[in-house]
Amino acid sequence: MGVQNPPASTVFGFIRHGQTDWNTVDRFQGSSDTPLNALGRAQAAEAADYLRDQLPFIRWAAARHSPLRRAGETASIIAASIGVADLAPLPSLSERDWGAAEGQTWAELTQRWPTLGVDSEQARNRIPGAEPLDLLKARGRFALETTAVQHPNQTVLMVSHGTLMRSALSPLLGYDIGEVPNAGVLVLKARLEGDRLHTELVARSFDE
Repeated sequence: MGVQNPPASTVFGFIRHGQTDWNTVDRFQGSSDTPLNALGRAQAAEAADYLRDQLPFIRWAAARHSPLRRAGETASIIAASIGVADLAPLPSLSERDWGAAEGQTWAELTQRWPTLGVDSEQARNRIPGAEPLDLLKARGRFALETTAVQHPNQTVLMVSHGTLMRSALSPLLGYDIGEVPNAGVLVLKARLEGDRLHTELVARSFDE
């Protein structure tokens, strides 16, 4: 019986997009296509510095990003800074569609739907028209699994959004990764064995 090769693993660098003007006033962005502001562009450059200076042993081969402009801008800034030429959008990395909350603050939203009450995960899941949380988690996992299959034993940056990252990565890692700041970085290693996805955290740029 021959010696079997170990399962291929992929190193992922998950990065939340830089700040937008809507972030500064806690306005739901979701599927709304908002651009980075000046601070957001600076944060993207700082994320590139972190990848280059704190993780010099990782040479990134590719970058995938949400099609939304704020993620695409962040990915472009980082890719240009650290020399990643393989850059492309990946629709499954898009942020949760917030339905009726798009473009609203929580206060504005609850003026129309007072029964939502205090802002919480449970209340957010009741927002009319919002993408179901289970679907969001499945979509994030799909992005990870398909990219792992396409890039075995490679390194891939994944520029996405805070809600998608927390919802998809927390169950995979087995604990709540917490609130991801703008341009926050989470590096993890993933490997597929049959239909099971194994993940482990390698590094993070922000406190738990």
